[in-house]
Amino acid sequence: MTNNNMSQTASSTSKVYALLIGIDCYLPNKLSDGSSYKNLTGCVRDINQVEVFLKNSLDVSDSQIFKLTASQSEGSNLLKEPPQLLPTYENIVNKFQEITELAQPQEHVYIHYSGHGGRATTIYPKLKGSYSYDEALVPMDIGNPQARYIRDLELAQLLQNMVNKGLLVTVVLDSCHSGGAVRGEVKESNVRGLGKNTIDITVRPQESLVPLSDRIVETWQSKQKSTRRTIATSGWLPEPKGYVLLAACRDDEYAYEYAFEGQQTHGALTYWLLDSLQKLGNETTYRDLHNRILAKVNTQFARQTPMLQGECDRIIFGSRSVSSQPTIFVKQVDLEKKRVLLQAGEAQGLHKGAEFAIYQLGTTDFTNTSNRVAVAKIVQVLAQESWAEITTILQQENADSPLRQIRGTDPTGSVTRDMGTVRSPLTPSSNTTPALNQGTIEDGVPAVQLSPSIKLVRKVRAAFKPNIPYRIAKF
Repeated sequence: MTNNNMSQTASSTSKVYALLIGIDCYLPNKLSDGSSYKNLTGCVRDINQVEVFLKNSLDVSDSQIFKLTASQSEGSNLLKEPPQLLPTYENIVNKFQEITELAQPQEHVYIHYSGHGGRATTIYPKLKGSYSYDEALVPMDIGNPQARYIRDLELAQLLQNMVNKGLLVTVVLDSCHSGGAVRGEVKESNVRGLGKNTIDITVRPQESLVPLSDRIVETWQSKQKSTRRTIATSGWLPEPKGYVLLAACRDDEYAYEYAFEGQQTHGALTYWLLDSLQKLGNETTYRDLHNRILAKVNTQFARQTPMLQGECDRIIFGSRSVSSQPTIFVKQVDLEKKRVLLQAGEAQGLHKGAEFAIYQLGTTDFTNTSNRVAVAKIVQVLAQESWAEITTILQQENADSPLRQIRGTDPTGSVTRDMGTVRSPLTPSSNTTPALNQGTIEDGVPAVQLSPSIKLVRKVRAAFKPNIPYRIAKF
């Protein structure tokens, strides 16, 4: 997606305010049990690049962007930022409240946090139980026993205050929620959180700068009474109402930061978020955005599953919601075996032999067959995923060439139905599936199940006899 497209989207919507929080440096970082929140390397960079995107693509002015960062000066233990711009508990809460006061109904508030996520002994024992814990964002000075976490219910209340005013809120949390397995060559120091099952038991001040409303208390109690979770969640907050939450991972997983393309370190969620915002069209929903991010992140880090909650069908940085045809998305492309991994399986009712049309990235009109890039048939069904073999590739090599009808082949070489109009001629082999090239199908693109083919139960023929009307004679 071009910057011009995003600028057009921004100009057609209301003003955007942003609160950007990035923490690389945790000083002091030692907790009472001897564990520590290690310094990170990509959080402030995340925030700075998000700021560049907001300014260049959405024309957000400096006066509408509030930043709190903690970065270490080279060769010293000193912080670069002055005290009033450090992401402490007090400063974070104050910035939330300041934006809530400034922004007007139907204006947008974008909140992006890159840093450690943690768990601490609850300060709400009457709500959660004496031996429970709070999910939390971790301020930069948490090693000080007098410092406080941004607790889950406090964050929920701060967001609810914005929603109550009629603000359009988007929250991105690029941080861990708890422990999980480290995969591949990613070191534990590249994880945004403490070790598995670690809960901070440090005795801290109980007073909160964010008094809870009856509504937040009731929402939490309702969540606790639920005996069965029908959907996976981020684990941070009660089910969001009135806002969008994009979290880096599930509550039993890690969030990673990584040197992408061998260059500078970024949070995996933030890196693919910015990449997706630039590539998707200006009418994209948060659901479509999340589908691409999930495919990109989960392919690289199998134990990190970005989560989307709230108003998923709302247009990004827009006020309206759109309902689209039910789709699933391509989670992974296997070029060597000419197949794709679809994010749906037995639990969603898929079965072997089902066919799917795969569309271009950002497609919303699935009646337009010229947006199809391939057709695939399910060959292996797993619990939540399915492998589908590519049976037809509808190449689009030259966007300026005329449209033409093509026909595909199935694995046996039999000619099948017309698959729609595409650009650039395609001459499939009579006995093989056309080659699947890099970039033909991209991670995160949508797929729609095709209607079952109509099959004749019996063969029939027309017969004619003199002086007898036309009739249908069966074999």
